[in-house]
Amino acid sequence: MSKEQEFISEKACWRCKEIVHPTITEWCPNCGAYNSKKKPKTPEQKQAEKEEKIRKLLSGEIEGQYFDREFCIIDGVKMTYDEYHSPEFQKKLDKKRFAAMSKARASKMKEARAKGAHTKKEWMALVEEFEHRCLRCGNVPEDGLTKDHIEKIAWGGSDAIDNIQPLCRQCNSAQEQFNWVEWRRENGFGLGTNCFCWMGRIS
Repeated sequence: MSKEQEFISEKACWRCKEIVHPTITEWCPNCGAYNSKKKPKTPEQKQAEKEEKIRKLLSGEIEGQYFDREFCIIDGVKMTYDEYHSPEFQKKLDKKRFAAMSKARASKMKEARAKGAHTKKEWMALVEEFEHRCLRCGNVPEDGLTKDHIEKIAWGGSDAIDNIQPLCRQCNSAQEQFNWVEWRRENGFGLGTNCFCWMGRIS
């Protein structure tokens, strides 16, 4: 029997100090505490793994970020925390995050348009149908209407005109505050807090 097998065959429970057998059960039969089968790493092993990870990050073998007490590694560059929190570097990070978000949105929109797309003529006809009014509040915004996808693009919705409804910027940006229904197919518009009753469409 090897030393490692001897180590895991009998081990003292960390809670009650009774001898347990992790090869049979990871739970102490005496007190019920969890005891891992894995052999704990020595400080030397932990330090070696840490140095190997830092080496791979700096050489570009792996991607990721690393934060230590004295320094951090971002995109393969080792820097101090003063450099990390500098306005110049934070501005660079913001640009990178914005680029990643834009790329993700473009990818989702490409998938949505593959399921169905609309033309500018169809959008203008939809706006004309509701007299340039927001379907929720019934107002005619000076800055124009925005396209709201009924089934959200992020949730797998399409970009077809049947999945779009015109909303003002305030209503479109405040959707998280409401339990939204499909205003366009529900009653036309005017179902918001500033109710606009259009005679002939809403009784």
